[in-house]
Amino acid sequence: MLRVEAAQADLLSVLDDLKQIQTRLSDENKKLIADQESLSRDLADLQAERNATISPVDTVILKTYETLRKQRRGLAVAEVSENACRACGTTLNAALQQSARHATELVYCPSCGRILYAG
Repeated sequence: MLRVEAAQADLLSVLDDLKQIQTRLSDENKKLIADQESLSRDLADLQAERNATISPVDTVILKTYETLRKQRRGLAVAEVSENACRACGTTLNAALQQSARHATELVYCPSCGRILYAG
């Protein structure tokens, strides 16, 4: 009889622990759902902003950018900083730096192939 009572007490304790865990998981799930909804709204806003930004860009340049972005893990454009490509660190000669500053067409890093941008 004592073993049955001890087992029932253990069962009640385990069931109580289970209920606490289920409550905690439910709360975490609600928080994750709220986060997902917020991120979905942010994503929609950013997509609308991106579409508005890229509309005046030449389609050939945009296609080149998208191709590079896929090839280079999301980073298609690199800033020229301290005479070097900020993405790969390759030192750039003066002619490339000047071309990047006053580009009428795209200028590429000779090492990593990213589009160079000099502010």
